[in-house]
Amino acid sequence: MILRFALLLICIAGLTGCATSSIGSGNVSVDASTAWDKQTEVLTSLTEQTRKEWSRNITMSRVKAPPGTTVQIVIQLFSDGGEPYPKSIRGGKRKARRACAQAVMTSIRKIMKTWTPEMIRDLGTQQTLTYTFVYS
Repeated sequence: MILRFALLLICIAGLTGCATSSIGSGNVSVDASTAWDKQTEVLTSLTEQTRKEWSRNITMSRVKAPPGTTVQIVIQLFSDGGEPYPKSIRGGKRKARRACAQAVMTSIRKIMKTWTPEMIRDLGTQQTLTYTFVYS
């Protein structure tokens, strides 16, 4: 039941230009331009994959960030499959930032290797996403 509710929230958030996913260790949200309204499946998949990667990173690296610790990552994506460019990483301590950044980069490489012609039509040749991770 909780999983269904979480998926519903992700879908609703995706339709409004923001996707959110939560885990026992915290919450992940993605702020995206309205251009993503036509690519909600991709954004939702990217958010869910990031959540999974973050959870794995927290467990494997034994990250124990204080509750409420927030890490924000602004990342530039390119349609040609070029390396995503982290424009900024703010908040948290080094280990918490690293767990979040690795989750984002790994997820983007898995989900968005090459953009489809439809994605390029809807999103252009580059996009900026802002990820916010909140540790609980």
